[in-house]
Amino acid sequence: MIDQAASPYSPPLANLDSGATQAIGTLTMATAGSRLAAKAIDVVFMLPGVVGCFLIAQDLVKASPGEELSLGRRTIVVGAATIAYFLALAVYQSVLLSKHGQTIGKRARKIRIVKMDGSSPGFVHAVLLRAIVNGLPSLIPHAGRPYGLIDILFIFRKDRRCIHDLIAGTRVVQIEGPAAGMAPLAS
Repeated sequence: MIDQAASPYSPPLANLDSGATQAIGTLTMATAGSRLAAKAIDVVFMLPGVVGCFLIAQDLVKASPGEELSLGRRTIVVGAATIAYFLALAVYQSVLLSKHGQTIGKRARKIRIVKMDGSSPGFVHAVLLRAIVNGLPSLIPHAGRPYGLIDILFIFRKDRRCIHDLIAGTRVVQIEGPAAGMAPLAS
C-alpha cells in the first residue's frame, strides 16, 4: 500500500483553485511584534487625516458661546480634504487587503493575511469580516473599548489569532520575499 502523502505522484496539498501559493502546513505564523508594528505603520498613515480633524475642531471652537456658528472657507476646504483623504486611504487599504491580504503596514513588515487553508482571503474575509463585522461591537457604549482591548490581547495566544481572525477564519503569516502573484506596492 502506497502512502499518498509521500508519493511523488499525489496531487499537491495546496488549494490551487483559490489562489494558495504555499502548501498547507508550511506557512509560518507572523510574530505578535511584527503584527503590532504593521498596525503602528498603518496608524502613521492616518495622521494627515487626524491633523485635518484637529484643524476643523480648532475652527469650530473659536466660535463664542451663544454666537451663531458659521463655517469659514478654511473649515470647509480642510473638512473636504480630510474626508477625501480618509476615503482614499480606506479604499486603498481595502483593495490591498482584498487582492494581496496586506495593508501598507503588513506589506512593510512582510506579513499577510491568509485563510486557514493558505489561500487569499479576498474582500469578504479580509475587509468585511475582519474589519467591518469585527468593528460593530465598538459601537456599543461601554462595551466597545473592552472588546477592542480583548481582541488585541488575543494576539498573545499560542496560535496568535485575534478575535477578528477567528471571526473571519484567517491567520497572519510571514512571507518570504515577494509572494507569487503580488504586484509591487506602487502599482
